[in-house]
Amino acid sequence: MATSTIARPTDKAVTPAPSHPALGLMRTISDDIEAFFNDAGFGIGRWPIGARIFERSHAVWMPSIEVQEQEGRLVVRADLPGMTREQISVALTENLLTIEGERQASSREKVDDYFRTERSYGHFSRAIALPKTVKSDTAVATFTNGVLEVTFEIVAPTVPAARQLPITEPTR
Repeated sequence: MATSTIARPTDKAVTPAPSHPALGLMRTISDDIEAFFNDAGFGIGRWPIGARIFERSHAVWMPSIEVQEQEGRLVVRADLPGMTREQISVALTENLLTIEGERQASSREKVDDYFRTERSYGHFSRAIALPKTVKSDTAVATFTNGVLEVTFEIVAPTVPAARQLPITEPTR
């Protein structure tokens, strides 16, 4: 299960003065929006809506997947930042590639009067349907710099031969 931890900043948090006049205007608008949501009971700190959502439920993390054909091969990539190859499982059936794993939570120390963790953790499973033109026995999986890549050879699709049908008289 994925988790997110958010702590409320205290009154001691100081916003640095903006270095450009437009930034001052943006800060004022941001403060007004924050005050609006706080008054409505939806706000905490600088993250009015999203923080409340994460307080009530757990986010589910799913890795981003990219599937494309390159130079006669089908390439499936999954972004798995912060994971090791030991935390990932790749399974293959005739027409289904399944990528599973679990991203472990790391502990965070409290800094000053607040801390914030937005990273999601937990178990995930992605199943990718493979086209019939993929030769599943040619699959090769590699994992480099947080990116899992699974490649397959593609065979040319077979086109069934057409046959001519004779037109006959109906039988009575």
